[in-house]
Amino acid sequence: MIKPKIVYISVLVLIFFILLAVLLYYLVRAKIFADSPYGQEVARQVRSWDIDFDGNNENVSLVKYNNGRENNFILMLTKDNGSKYSIVLDGFESDTSYCSDSEITIFGQERLICINGYVGAHSQNMQFLLLRDDTLKPVEFINNDSSQNRIASDQPAYSLLKDENGGNIGISIDNRNYDKDPTLDIIRSYYYFKEDAFIFDHSEVIDNLNELNQQGTIN
Repeated sequence: MIKPKIVYISVLVLIFFILLAVLLYYLVRAKIFADSPYGQEVARQVRSWDIDFDGNNENVSLVKYNNGRENNFILMLTKDNGSKYSIVLDGFESDTSYCSDSEITIFGQERLICINGYVGAHSQNMQFLLLRDDTLKPVEFINNDSSQNRIASDQPAYSLLKDENGGNIGISIDNRNYDKDPTLDIIRSYYYFKEDAFIFDHSEVIDNLNELNQQGTIN
């Protein structure tokens, strides 16, 4: 006959292992499903592109996080060999997306990922990113002595500039001309892609925008 003391000890041991198993389960689950440092993931847009011309597609994810106070946007890239890269996208507020007509665009020997999103009621930011030297980095827009890792338009309108063979060589950006009628007149700035950056070339004043052909706009 089994002594009551042995039964009592056996029950305690069983309860201990059950509690330990439950604790380990929730610790593992919490680790797997915990929010990132950027907050809770609320949206993810996934694409598959051969960014580096190696014949294999990379997995590209545009992820939106919210930490209760603000939104954070992260671009993540995973190569077929398992290497992972990520970068925080600057200057966006409520939402971002891949540029509708030019999600990935070839400039010379580079494939650039194009991201845009609204900031405020009317303005829109655009950011190009490339994979270089095992680093995912934004393409700089350089104007005289200043540079920034994105470009804004309050029109908003962007157009790719092409050479005589149809290759992309740069981008034009429209902004409202507040010295005239900002609902009709714009200042169009031209940037050309050189040495992994968009270099400012010139601007022109365009009157009565409604009469212009706006084909080719990225957004």
